[in-house]
Amino acid sequence: MQAIEKNPNHDGAISNLAYNYRNQGKYVEAIAMYNRSIELAPP
Repeated sequence: MQAIEKNPNHDGAISNLAYNYRNQGKYVEAIAMYNRSIELAPP
């Protein structure tokens, strides 16, 4: 979470957060974070 606070465009940190949300059963949040990480990932 600290990496996202320092750089909200850090696709790796956002992807990890998505996996954490998924593991917690927070699927709506996980999907939103996963989609955001895809948008930010380099081509």
